[in-house]
Amino acid sequence: MVKVLLVLMVLGFSSPSMAGNEGNSVAYYGSFSFLSVSDPDGSTEPASMLSPFHLAWHSQIDRDARYSVEATFASFKLDASPSNIGQEIKEIDFLYSYQKKFNLTKSFKPYLGIGASFSQFEATARYNVDAAGFLTTTYADRKESIFYAVFSAEIEYEWDETFDYGFRLQHRLSVSGDGVNETSLGLAVIYNL
Repeated sequence: MVKVLLVLMVLGFSSPSMAGNEGNSVAYYGSFSFLSVSDPDGSTEPASMLSPFHLAWHSQIDRDARYSVEATFASFKLDASPSNIGQEIKEIDFLYSYQKKFNLTKSFKPYLGIGASFSQFEATARYNVDAAGFLTTTYADRKESIFYAVFSAEIEYEWDETFDYGFRLQHRLSVSGDGVNETSLGLAVIYNL
């Protein structure tokens, strides 16, 4: 499945609008995420995590619109209880989105985006415990390929001629399979090519 992600990433980076450097940028995102994992065998505990591994390529289509290609890696653990399945989650995600800038005021010009992401999701060490913390049930590991709908709002500010910084609110919703639904607040550092 990693091969499929690599092929999608190469196709995204090789799109005609990304051929030249003018209007292109590379962005690094760190985010704080609120997560819920959908599990076919039972409920899971909501979680939050710091996610520092987001790398994106932005390519301007015109003055107020751009495409974005983003790769993300996440790893986190959910605690077990009598009613919640504990598990370790690893996920590699590839996102392709369209973002439109809205010039609301001179200093407030947010990008609103919609996109789709494809993820290789793996849940291991899945189990329940009793009230005293002793193991009661174990479950088989699961691997899934999952598609998500992604919605975002981002505001960026110029730091200097080369660098910008920004803030992003993003929501990712599983549309196929049992995966990780996520709402994140992120900080971006953007290098303009």
